Amino acid sequence: MKTICFAECGDDCYLLIDMHHLVSDGTSIAVLGKDIALAYEGKELAPEDVTMFQLSSFEEILETTDDYKKSKEYFDSVLSGVDVKTTLTEDFAEKPEDNTKPSSVIVMKSNEKYAYTPDEVDAFTRKVKSSPGTFFVAVYQYALAKFTGLDETLVCTVTHGRVSKLMANTVGMMVHTIPLYKKFDENETIASYLFTARKSLKSAIKNDIYPFVKLAGEHEIANDSMIVYQSDIFNEVVIDNKKLDFNFISQGNSIAKLNLMVFKHKDHYEIRFEYRSDLYREETIRSFAETYFKLIDEFLHKERLCDIDLLSDEQKAQLDKFNATEAEFDDTKTVIDLFREQAKKTPDNVAVVYKEKSFTYAQVDDITDRIAGYLSSKGIGKGDVVSVLIPRCEYMPIASIGILKSGAAYQPLDPSYPPERLAFMVKDADAKLLIADESLLELLPDYKGDILLTKNIPSLPQSNAEIAKPQLDDLFILIYTSGSTGVPKGAMLEHKNISSFCNFHIRKFGLCEGRQYRHTQATALMPASARCTLLWYAVLPFTLLKRT
Repeated sequence: MKTICFAECGDDCYLLIDMHHLVSDGTSIAVLGKDIALAYEGKELAPEDVTMFQLSSFEEILETTDDYKKSKEYFDSVLSGVDVKTTLTEDFAEKPEDNTKPSSVIVMKSNEKYAYTPDEVDAFTRKVKSSPGTFFVAVYQYALAKFTGLDETLVCTVTHGRVSKLMANTVGMMVHTIPLYKKFDENETIASYLFTARKSLKSAIKNDIYPFVKLAGEHEIANDSMIVYQSDIFNEVVIDNKKLDFNFISQGNSIAKLNLMVFKHKDHYEIRFEYRSDLYREETIRSFAETYFKLIDEFLHKERLCDIDLLSDEQKAQLDKFNATEAEFDDTKTVIDLFREQAKKTPDNVAVVYKEKSFTYAQVDDITDRIAGYLSSKGIGKGDVVSVLIPRCEYMPIASIGILKSGAAYQPLDPSYPPERLAFMVKDADAKLLIADESLLELLPDYKGDILLTKNIPSLPQSNAEIAKPQLDDLFILIYTSGSTGVPKGAMLEHKNISSFCNFHIRKFGLCEGRQYRHTQATALMPASARCTLLWYAVLPFTLLKRT
């Protein structure tokens, strides 16, 4: 259960201590270190006033006492109705059949980035009538709440279990795990939060004789998020006037999904973030660690919880990079302007392919001009909406471009939607005309407006009508939600939206002439896909391959 040995490495000598947690705890390691120092100097060792065997016998008696019953009642009152699992969102799915819990550790020091010292934390916690241990636990609770998007947390910490001075030299496992629940009010002052957190922690410690293992079963909670404030008990051991540091060697097995151990030094804090490496990436824990150290500083200097700034300077800089999307492009042209330019530049290049059908830019330009002329002859133009109800076919892009050339906006309709939903969308959009495949007309049995069937599009007459070209602020498309949570809701997008969208995709994916691109989404299903429909043939000479 325990192994102690000396190891020499050059001029250095190491004392290696391997003790199972079943027979020792952190305080026991500190006691053992001091006893080794005393033995080395030939001094008499103080005997254990209370042995673990005696303590175990006493704890069996405790289960029959009123104090044991009161402890259970206390935790029942705290945990009753609590249904919250406070853990960082895992990067990888947990495998229930795998009993191994591999761990990794990240060690960070407060003085690497921040100026606060243990003396400052001590003074602050005295001022707000709290304690350093409570302070670090409370910051941990708040950090987890922010990372999980919850307004409540349930974390676990430990008590040393040494309820009497007679147990000061006892070596054994006396640690008790205790759960701490907190529901946050962002308007609460930090001083008030820390004061009440201290009261809650003291109450939990007072009632720690009721085993956590029973609480876990009775209230379905787990010690997945742990924090242990070790203070300065592991700082050093002095042997023969030489200061020797404690160094922890990870055993590779984690006791929790995330466990923080806070060590107090003279001018800084050292915090070990031990985590399940099968559940979390290192960058996830580092991000949390940075936020935790930032929150310590914020708690020391802000008035209320709502005043706290969660992000470090590095995190803010990273977010700013996400918004570094500035790029120069011609924002004076609509997609119709771009399409006409491309049709003049490469009239014989293939623009659209659907199954065995193929259309050049010149052919698409001609057909869409006819559609635009037809709509214009019906008095349809700027500000109007034309609905499109067609299956996957070559007319997806052709009908859309024709409508836009007329100055109107188009409304894609998904044939998989229920008839009543389609009828609502057409009526709500006040559609002036419907372009449809004849086989789908049964989906709109009550529609009484003008209809242009796709089978009649090839026979539309040539048009020489002067049609005002659409402007960037004109309506481009009217798209609706599915209505799965109520009445479908429409979104109105303008030409400048699609122009910006096109330019982004050209830069993002490096689109260029001479390549073929496959379109794989239905136009009516998503706003992005509806706009993407036009992206490819409005700007570049390429082939739109058949849908698979």
